[in-house]
Amino acid sequence: MLLLKPGQRVNLRHKEKDTYLSGTILAVEGQRLTLSLEGSLSLERGDWLKLDVVQQQDALYIIDGRVLDVDPEQNLLLEIMEEPHRLQRRQSQRIPARLQAQYLILDDELEYRPGMVMDISRGGALLSVQEPLSLLSDLLLFFDIFTGKGDLLTTGVSGRVVREHVGSKERVYSYGIEFDKPLNLLAG
Repeated sequence: MLLLKPGQRVNLRHKEKDTYLSGTILAVEGQRLTLSLEGSLSLERGDWLKLDVVQQQDALYIIDGRVLDVDPEQNLLLEIMEEPHRLQRRQSQRIPARLQAQYLILDDELEYRPGMVMDISRGGALLSVQEPLSLLSDLLLFFDIFTGKGDLLTTGVSGRVVREHVGSKERVYSYGIEFDKPLNLLAG
């Protein structure tokens, strides 16, 4: 069940312009949200947005909304138009890890970037990186992992950024990655 409340952070995507922006919920009144935007985005009444809302650290909800008003201070009044869609739900227990990793963002410059896998399961991982990533970005993640037999194996998995962890330390960003296929090296 999705619970929206003041102070909650959200990411907004303009459906036609393919632009992204973050914001904070200021007020919730029925199907209407008042949001404080971080940065500026050229919005007009009637524009359609998608809101990405993390709930209970295990799911990403996608909400379709329509702009009702934007004031000069970049506060946005939005009407929720449909029931939220739950995108991801953790199905496997996460195992703490500190694995050096590299990743490639698909549809980008295809440049290897460093990261650290902080925890991992068959279905996904928590990835810490030095630069912000966009939610729903597709990526390839490469790291070394010990198999059940104690062998060190270099592996690569494809996945998608489905969750941003708030409260990251000094210039370190943490993201939940959902793998496209289960990582069968891990039990459970």
